[in-house]
Amino acid sequence: MKFYLFHSLLLAATALAAPTASVEKRQFPPFQTDYRGVEDGGCTPFTVIFARAIGEPGNVGISTGPPFFNALQQRLPDPLTIQGVSYDPTTQAGITSGAEFMVRMFEQAARQCPGTRIVLSGHAHGATVIHRALWMRSDTAADVRAIVTFGDPQNDRPYPGPFNDRVLAICHQDDPMCNGGNDPTGLDRTYGMDAPEAAGFAASRLLGN
Repeated sequence: MKFYLFHSLLLAATALAAPTASVEKRQFPPFQTDYRGVEDGGCTPFTVIFARAIGEPGNVGISTGPPFFNALQQRLPDPLTIQGVSYDPTTQAGITSGAEFMVRMFEQAARQCPGTRIVLSGHAHGATVIHRALWMRSDTAADVRAIVTFGDPQNDRPYPGPFNDRVLAICHQDDPMCNGGNDPTGLDRTYGMDAPEAAGFAASRLLGN
């Protein structure tokens, strides 16, 4: 089953403020917006491929991707490889191109790093990229252990095969992009505060058998 989180920013802020035990782990720079770990030949036990929202810089953006990467790294015993999706989120052709790029990246990650466990994640139009990528080539996505979306305009649509059991879809109640919305002018850029929840879900899938 797909897991949904619909909540207000107040609840998200409360979750973020909750104290947690911490162990010193690698930190990703909070303002780094471009990651090409798979393209550069990176090989670690865990890989995240992230598609940014419209209007976000670099290939992972700044509002959602970096907080998620750091929260996830804190929950894993080994390093993450991060790869952003290079695409134009302003057109349907660009989104399709992004999906094709994502397919190449998860196929390359599995090929150059056998056994790496992969998370696909995306914000707004980046979530649409994931839908398209998996419908294109679900047969080569066996290493995808978790899918985490933020403000997914298509969060009511299924994924192919077994992937519906690996999805966490996070939507804020006032986000116009959720549930079929397509209004980038009102794009919610506060999903960084959902990073702990998103990372907890992804880590549980990555570390499970």
